[in-house]
Amino acid sequence: LMRFVEGGEITRDELQAVIEGRVNLDRLVQAKLRWSLGWGGTLGMKFAVYLDTIPEPSAQPNVWERRFEQLVLVDERISLTVACRLAGLRFYGNDTTFVPFDSKKVPTEKIRWVWANNGRQNRDRKPRDCRKSFAKTKDEVGLTAFEGVSVYVQDRTVINGHFMDLPGSVHGGSRDSCACLGRWRDSPVL
Repeated sequence: LMRFVEGGEITRDELQAVIEGRVNLDRLVQAKLRWSLGWGGTLGMKFAVYLDTIPEPSAQPNVWERRFEQLVLVDERISLTVACRLAGLRFYGNDTTFVPFDSKKVPTEKIRWVWANNGRQNRDRKPRDCRKSFAKTKDEVGLTAFEGVSVYVQDRTVINGHFMDLPGSVHGGSRDSCACLGRWRDSPVL
Protein backbone atom coordinates (compact mmCIF):
# COMPACT_ATOMS: atom_id res chain seq x y z
CA LEU A 1 0.00 0.00 0.00
CA MET A 2 2.85 2.37 0.74
CA ARG A 3 3.97 1.97 -2.88
CA PHE A 4 0.71 3.63 -3.94
CA VAL A 5 1.29 6.49 -1.50
CA GLU A 6 4.96 6.90 -2.43
CA GLY A 7 4.07 6.80 -6.12
CA GLY A 8 1.48 9.54 -5.59
CA GLU A 9 -1.37 7.28 -6.69
CA ILE A 10 -3.26 7.66 -3.41
CA THR A 11 -2.99 10.07 -0.49
CA ARG A 12 -2.31 9.12 3.12
CA ASP A 13 -5.97 9.88 3.95
CA GLU A 14 -7.11 7.54 1.18
CA LEU A 15 -4.69 4.89 2.47
CA GLN A 16 -6.21 5.23 5.92
CA ALA A 17 -9.69 4.79 4.43
CA VAL A 18 -8.53 1.56 2.74
CA ILE A 19 -6.95 0.26 5.97
CA GLU A 20 -10.13 1.02 7.90
CA GLY A 21 -12.22 -0.76 5.26
CA ARG A 22 -14.15 2.35 4.24
CA VAL A 23 -12.82 2.23 0.65
CA ASN A 24 -11.99 -0.72 -1.62
CA LEU A 25 -8.38 -0.48 -2.84
CA ASP A 26 -9.11 -1.68 -6.40
CA ARG A 27 -11.97 0.79 -6.70
CA LEU A 28 -9.88 3.66 -5.36
CA VAL A 29 -6.76 2.99 -7.45
CA GLN A 30 -8.55 2.31 -10.73
CA ALA A 31 -10.92 5.25 -10.31
CA LYS A 32 -7.99 7.51 -9.46
CA LEU A 33 -6.06 6.30 -12.52
CA ARG A 34 -8.93 7.04 -14.89
CA TRP A 35 -9.66 10.36 -13.23
CA SER A 36 -5.97 11.37 -13.47
CA LEU A 37 -6.01 10.56 -17.19
CA GLY A 38 -8.97 12.88 -17.69
CA TRP A 39 -12.13 10.80 -17.31
CA GLY A 40 -13.32 12.94 -14.39
CA GLY A 41 -12.46 16.24 -16.05
CA THR A 42 -14.21 15.20 -19.24
CA LEU A 43 -17.28 14.42 -17.16
CA GLY A 44 -16.87 17.67 -15.19
CA MET A 45 -16.33 15.91 -11.85
CA LYS A 46 -13.94 16.39 -8.97
CA PHE A 47 -12.30 13.17 -7.80
CA ALA A 48 -14.52 12.61 -4.74
CA VAL A 49 -17.64 12.94 -6.89
CA TYR A 50 -16.17 10.68 -9.58
CA LEU A 51 -15.25 8.01 -6.99
CA ASP A 52 -18.79 8.10 -5.58
CA THR A 53 -20.13 7.11 -9.02
CA ILE A 54 -17.94 3.98 -9.21
CA PRO A 55 -19.63 0.83 -7.87
CA GLU A 56 -17.84 -1.61 -5.60
CA PRO A 57 -16.25 -4.53 -7.48
CA SER A 58 -17.62 -8.00 -6.85
CA ALA A 59 -15.47 -10.90 -5.72
CA GLN A 60 -13.96 -13.13 -8.35
CA PRO A 61 -15.55 -16.59 -8.63
CA ASN A 62 -12.98 -19.27 -7.72
CA VAL A 63 -13.40 -21.03 -11.07
CA TRP A 64 -12.09 -17.91 -12.83
CA GLU A 65 -8.91 -17.63 -10.78
CA ARG A 66 -6.49 -18.84 -13.47
CA ARG A 67 -8.44 -17.65 -16.49
CA PHE A 68 -9.15 -14.02 -15.60
CA GLU A 69 -6.36 -12.44 -13.60
CA GLN A 70 -7.25 -8.77 -14.05
CA LEU A 71 -10.08 -6.89 -12.39
CA VAL A 72 -10.78 -3.95 -14.71
CA LEU A 73 -12.93 -0.86 -14.28
CA VAL A 74 -14.83 0.04 -17.44
CA ASP A 75 -16.29 3.55 -17.52
CA GLU A 76 -18.10 4.16 -20.80
CA ARG A 77 -19.58 7.52 -19.92
CA ILE A 78 -17.11 8.97 -22.41
CA SER A 79 -16.85 7.98 -26.06
CA LEU A 80 -14.37 5.46 -27.45
CA THR A 81 -12.46 8.15 -29.34
CA VAL A 82 -12.09 10.26 -26.20
CA ALA A 83 -11.05 7.21 -24.16
CA CYS A 84 -8.36 6.37 -26.74
CA ARG A 85 -7.05 9.93 -26.68
CA LEU A 86 -6.94 10.01 -22.86
CA ALA A 87 -5.25 6.59 -22.77
CA GLY A 88 -2.62 7.63 -25.32
CA LEU A 89 -3.81 5.12 -27.93
CA ARG A 90 -3.80 6.02 -31.60
CA PHE A 91 -7.16 5.28 -33.16
CA TYR A 92 -7.92 6.11 -36.76
CA GLY A 93 -11.63 5.39 -36.52
CA ASN A 94 -14.56 7.18 -34.98
CA ASP A 95 -17.26 6.28 -32.50
CA THR A 96 -19.15 4.22 -35.09
CA THR A 97 -16.17 2.28 -36.45
CA PHE A 98 -16.86 -0.73 -34.21
CA VAL A 99 -20.18 -2.39 -33.47
CA PRO A 100 -20.99 -5.23 -31.08
CA PHE A 101 -20.35 -8.72 -32.43
CA ASP A 102 -23.46 -9.96 -30.62
CA SER A 103 -26.07 -7.31 -29.86
CA LYS A 104 -27.65 -9.63 -27.25
CA LYS A 105 -24.47 -9.52 -25.16
CA VAL A 106 -23.99 -5.75 -25.07
CA PRO A 107 -23.46 -4.61 -21.46
CA THR A 108 -26.17 -2.25 -20.29
CA GLU A 109 -24.16 -0.66 -17.48
CA LYS A 110 -21.99 2.30 -18.52
CA ILE A 111 -19.82 1.80 -15.42
CA ARG A 112 -18.92 -1.79 -14.57
CA TRP A 113 -16.19 -4.14 -13.48
CA VAL A 114 -14.99 -6.99 -15.69
CA TRP A 115 -12.60 -9.84 -15.03
CA ALA A 116 -10.23 -10.08 -17.98
CA ASN A 117 -7.01 -11.67 -19.14
CA ASN A 118 -4.24 -10.51 -21.43
CA GLY A 119 -5.33 -12.69 -24.34
CA ARG A 120 -2.10 -14.68 -24.51
CA GLN A 121 -3.83 -18.03 -23.91
CA ASN A 122 -5.66 -17.44 -27.20
CA ARG A 123 -2.53 -16.48 -29.12
CA ASP A 124 -2.51 -17.70 -32.73
CA ARG A 125 -6.25 -18.44 -32.59
CA LYS A 126 -8.74 -16.73 -34.86
CA PRO A 127 -11.32 -14.52 -33.16
CA ARG A 128 -14.17 -16.65 -34.55
CA ASP A 129 -12.59 -19.78 -32.99
CA CYS A 130 -12.27 -17.95 -29.68
CA ARG A 131 -15.93 -16.95 -29.82
CA LYS A 132 -16.90 -20.60 -30.40
CA SER A 133 -14.94 -21.72 -27.33
CA PHE A 134 -16.40 -18.82 -25.30
CA ALA A 135 -19.91 -20.02 -26.23
CA LYS A 136 -19.06 -23.49 -24.92
CA THR A 137 -17.85 -22.24 -21.53
CA LYS A 138 -20.84 -19.88 -21.23
CA ASP A 139 -18.95 -17.67 -18.77
CA GLU A 140 -16.68 -15.86 -21.19
CA VAL A 141 -17.24 -13.37 -23.97
CA GLY A 142 -14.76 -11.48 -26.10
CA LEU A 143 -13.77 -8.08 -24.82
CA THR A 144 -15.22 -5.08 -26.61
CA ALA A 145 -13.05 -2.30 -27.99
CA PHE A 146 -13.86 -0.11 -24.98
CA GLU A 147 -13.13 -2.94 -22.54
CA GLY A 148 -9.80 -3.46 -24.30
CA VAL A 149 -8.96 0.22 -23.89
CA SER A 150 -9.84 -0.16 -20.20
CA VAL A 151 -7.47 -3.12 -19.85
CA TYR A 152 -4.74 -1.07 -21.52
CA VAL A 153 -5.36 1.90 -19.19
CA GLN A 154 -4.83 -0.40 -16.22
CA ASP A 155 -1.86 -2.31 -17.65
CA ARG A 156 0.05 -0.74 -20.52
CA THR A 157 2.26 -3.83 -20.79
CA VAL A 158 -0.70 -5.95 -21.89
CA ILE A 159 0.25 -5.44 -25.55
CA ASN A 160 3.99 -5.93 -25.17
CA GLY A 161 5.05 -8.51 -27.73
CA HIS A 162 1.63 -9.26 -29.18
CA PHE A 163 -1.60 -7.88 -30.56
CA MET A 164 -4.68 -8.47 -28.44
CA ASP A 165 -7.85 -9.25 -30.38
CA LEU A 166 -11.06 -7.81 -28.96
CA PRO A 167 -13.66 -10.11 -30.55
CA GLY A 168 -16.60 -8.50 -28.75
CA SER A 169 -16.39 -5.63 -31.26
CA VAL A 170 -16.31 -5.94 -35.03
CA HIS A 171 -15.77 -3.38 -37.76
CA GLY A 172 -19.06 -1.82 -38.80
CA GLY A 173 -18.18 -2.29 -42.47
CA SER A 174 -16.82 -5.84 -42.17
CA ARG A 175 -17.96 -8.30 -39.52
CA ASP A 176 -14.92 -10.43 -40.36
CA SER A 177 -12.62 -7.81 -38.78
CA CYS A 178 -12.57 -7.40 -35.03
CA ALA A 179 -11.03 -4.66 -32.93
CA CYS A 180 -7.52 -5.26 -31.60
CA LEU A 181 -4.89 -3.54 -29.49
CA GLY A 182 -1.20 -3.58 -30.29
CA ARG A 183 1.86 -1.57 -31.15
CA TRP A 184 2.44 -0.19 -34.61
CA ARG A 185 5.71 1.63 -35.25
CA ASP A 186 6.33 1.90 -31.50
CA SER A 187 2.94 3.51 -30.85
CA PRO A 188 0.04 1.83 -29.05
CA VAL A 189 -2.96 1.59 -31.37
CA LEU A 190 -6.54 0.38 -31.35
